Amino acid sequence: MEDERRPRASAWQIAGVWIAAAMMGLDMWQLAGSIDQGAALRAPLRSPMSRHFGP
Repeated sequence: MEDERRPRASAWQIAGVWIAAAMMGLDMWQLAGSIDQGAALRAPLRSPMSRHFGP
């Protein structure tokens, strides 16, 4: 029986995938931060639980 294996990915290919994933995660983190800052500037400074327990 023949041993058919998939070709192995080189270290450069693996590093490229990790770098691309890290850059995408950084972009998402910055995007979430900018959305959060915009909401914080528009909203009054209140605790998330203030609607239950007062200001």
